[in-house]
Amino acid sequence: MFSIKNAQLLKEKRPETNHFVFYMDIRSTMRGFEEAYNRARDLGVKFIRGKPVEITEKENGNLVVRVEDTLKGEIVNVELDLLVLGTGLVPNEGINEMGSILKLPRSADGFLTELHPKLAPVDTTTDGVFVAGCAAGPRDIAYATAHGSATAGRATRLLSVGSAPIMGITARIDEDKCVVCGICVDKCPYGVFEIVGTNGDRRINVVEALCKGCGTCVTACPTGALEQSHFKNDQVLAQVRNVFQYGGE
Repeated sequence: MFSIKNAQLLKEKRPETNHFVFYMDIRSTMRGFEEAYNRARDLGVKFIRGKPVEITEKENGNLVVRVEDTLKGEIVNVELDLLVLGTGLVPNEGINEMGSILKLPRSADGFLTELHPKLAPVDTTTDGVFVAGCAAGPRDIAYATAHGSATAGRATRLLSVGSAPIMGITARIDEDKCVVCGICVDKCPYGVFEIVGTNGDRRINVVEALCKGCGTCVTACPTGALEQSHFKNDQVLAQVRNVFQYGGE
């Protein structure tokens, strides 16, 4: 769409010029995008469905683009004064470091991911941290503006309440069983655990407000000192016994 926009703006400023857009497919799905596409065609912008396979330079400096017009089923050579590439968008170089510090997951393309694409489109797995705009992926101006407004609304909601609810299934530690091995500190993806004290007075401190109840620490603890509230070992075993009891009947 940004290629169509630029071609349309140039055609309006210089109507005597010719413009071509080479494309593989066009999905003008947002509001007003189809109208912009049709308006560009009405202005005289030519759309050729095909991928350029060869570019050569003539003696006069012009470029000749060789492309297969898949709609007509023929090879065409288009001479141009200027060829502009529609480049893709990549994440900022510092997004990996920021994601590691804030414990934010990233998608396969490197952008930050939201908690839920439909139910929580600006929230993240870290409470109080939101994602908006191109940090979450390619966005146009209208989409980025709406995203930013939603993020501001979510942040204002937390600030106006003055307190934030925490997960009911949080990790609890039995200090009598804990040997302060530190495995839970390394395994927890949310930074819930920290080792405090020195020498013989060392212990594991649990920040429940950061806990998401994923259970990673419980399964990793070698001494069984960790349990989840409302999801304790005896409760899980009772459910398992109940399943086999009904299965036996």
